[in-house]
Amino acid sequence: MNVRTDQRRQPRLLSSCRVEIRDRFATWSCETANVGPRGCLLVTPRWLTVGSLLKLSIVSDRLELPLEVAGQVVWTQKGLPFRAGVSFTGSTAGASPARWFDSLTAAEIEEALRTGERAAVFGDSKIYLGSPPASGPLEPGEIEVVRVVAEGAPLIEVLEREPAAVRSLLAGGRLTLARADAVAPARWLNALSRRPAQAAARDAAERRESPGPLEFELQIIEPDEPSPELAGLLESAVDAILDGDVPAAERFLRQARTVAPEDGTAELILTRIGLRRTGRTQRSLLDLAVTRGDAEAS
Repeated sequence: MNVRTDQRRQPRLLSSCRVEIRDRFATWSCETANVGPRGCLLVTPRWLTVGSLLKLSIVSDRLELPLEVAGQVVWTQKGLPFRAGVSFTGSTAGASPARWFDSLTAAEIEEALRTGERAAVFGDSKIYLGSPPASGPLEPGEIEVVRVVAEGAPLIEVLEREPAAVRSLLAGGRLTLARADAVAPARWLNALSRRPAQAAARDAAERRESPGPLEFELQIIEPDEPSPELAGLLESAVDAILDGDVPAAERFLRQARTVAPEDGTAELILTRIGLRRTGRTQRSLLDLAVTRGDAEAS
């Protein structure tokens, strides 16, 4: 299998495909010597005249579906077997000739990669950007291919960089060997701006693993119920305070602090008693100072 460009500079795969031909008079079988997105070279047992209109069904062992296409004979070559150049005038069913040719090229690339026949297989054929995907991110290798191809690049050079990505993009119609079907690189800006699939998957995994924002929850903690001994001492201390017997209250509270040192109730009440006693002492001293000042003034 080889590739050459014809006089119209259209890519051609020197690939042998089975062809069923029908014209106004008969139906017969032949083969292709080469096939491209705009036409093919037939090797046929029947003589064809220039200008003849044909219906072709081109079958490749590498593709599931045939190319159903109409064509016109544009040149012929005498001598058995006869050769005739056919220009495609339009598909009659299924994929367009250019799309079918790109699928065939992708299949040939896969076969070339499997057998290791790279450089000699695709020659100087160039590859171009086709229509970008309407949604979804590109894989990193596909992004690299799109950037390398740009306005057009030798197929073999792109294959040496990212062969798997070239194959997938061609099979999806995102690359083409037909210059007339190419689109401007600007059409790909939106697709290139999307996050690569691997990065998007990594970000999603990180979001699943990372903790969310802190949430504040109001928790009402019920106090521990005091022991009967502690409850009795606290109750006695309260009764003593109500009776005005502060020293007795302090004794009960100190006992409660000894019985349950982890409970802060007794310590809190003792502190309040101490603060009140200090406050009264300070007020008494202030009153005494004021009284003495008045007496001295008089």
